[in-house]
Amino acid sequence: MGRPVTSLYHHLKQMEEIGLLRVVGERRGARRPKAVYAMVADHLSSSAAIEGGTPRFEGDQRTLAARFHVVRADAAKLVRINRALNALEEALYQDCEVGEEILLTVLLAPQG
Repeated sequence: MGRPVTSLYHHLKQMEEIGLLRVVGERRGARRPKAVYAMVADHLSSSAAIEGGTPRFEGDQRTLAARFHVVRADAAKLVRINRALNALEEALYQDCEVGEEILLTVLLAPQG
């Protein structure tokens, strides 16, 4: 991921605490043992989010996906990103009487 291990440790512990990851072994480190993590499930999903629905992982009718991007954004790119998010929000709230209910979470946060 191109990040120092120390900056990831907190996030790994949080994912372990909520049951997304588990420690499956240790590797010898220079100073102390290093934990080896594994996903608890084959696919990342939320049972509450897909309860009663059928998850589809690919194609135009996809209902389940997880993405993580770290990007650099100057002022102009940030404007484009926010315009795209605004357009997405408009599309989300257009009336639709039929179809599946889906949960969409977007997190935009500056990296420190």
